[in-house]
Amino acid sequence: MTEICKLDLPKYTKGMILSTEDKILSILFKEKSCTKGELKRQSGVEFPVILLHLENMALKGYIVERNYENQPTYYLTASGMYELEYRFNRNYFLGLHFGLEMAGYDRNNVERFLKNRFYNFYIAGEWDEISLPSQYKTWCESNNIGLYSDVNKLTLK
Repeated sequence: MTEICKLDLPKYTKGMILSTEDKILSILFKEKSCTKGELKRQSGVEFPVILLHLENMALKGYIVERNYENQPTYYLTASGMYELEYRFNRNYFLGLHFGLEMAGYDRNNVERFLKNRFYNFYIAGEWDEISLPSQYKTWCESNNIGLYSDVNKLTLK
């Protein structure tokens, strides 16, 4: 029995209006890495436009460029994977955030944790939604982070 992971890209993106950034994110998600030429070929976007978006996406921290066999190759970062999930699976993404935050967990740490989990899914295909709260606790312990947010209360003098 195979279950479709809710983090995957939509099966049918044909006919969807995707920005150039969306196209690059989805191609890098599927292929794991691409050169500029491969991105141009798969996206159908002109080379100067691809270059401009790659530069902007690198500045945002969504992708990283590495030389592989003397050729610039692009990969998604944890932030890029986080952004991809936000854009393509917004309801599921927000549900994960809301579920963890409703348990009283710190919003910033939940974001960092989910970036880590989404990136693990991208790299290794590992995803277990059922045990996400226990994974969060383990992640906090291993990173020496408090589970709950410290709410600073203002007091009048």
